[in-house]
Amino acid sequence: DAREELLSECDRYFEENIYLAAQAITTTTVNRINDGDTILIYGRSQLILRILLTAREEGRKFRVMVVDNRPDLRGVNACERLTEADIPCSYVYINSATYVMKDQITKVLLSADALLANGYVLGPVGTAMLALIAHKYNKPVIVCCETYKFSERVQTDSILFNELADPNDMLKTKT
Repeated sequence: DAREELLSECDRYFEENIYLAAQAITTTTVNRINDGDTILIYGRSQLILRILLTAREEGRKFRVMVVDNRPDLRGVNACERLTEADIPCSYVYINSATYVMKDQITKVLLSADALLANGYVLGPVGTAMLALIAHKYNKPVIVCCETYKFSERVQTDSILFNELADPNDMLKTKT
């Protein structure tokens, strides 16, 4: 059956490129989280949440600073999930990133939408700014990206594939 073979290949792909990759990334990154760390994350990423929740389950004691931006405010959910897991969590908008990065943050965990062949990382709007601020203050940045997000594409600037959205979304408020 072609259908059974296709389903089997899909299962194998998921196992190798999503589940096992996330497991390896989680194990490696948890080993880089130390007691007393204050970790900055941006928005909401399932992989980043998995890493932080696993570190907590393993007994690591750390704080998280969730940086968020409009219009999506995805970080609200991340902060709620971390708080439910007894991980001390603070929430700020991206315009406060420089202030909190300077004295409060010990490392930055970022997710990626894609990792390009030349090593460039594609992420949500604001990701590059956070990485640059971290660099300015000598804070380590760990980018977590599953293998299925690897791309053979090469990009030499940050203009070609910017995230575009409806500008009217900036005027809406979430309740």
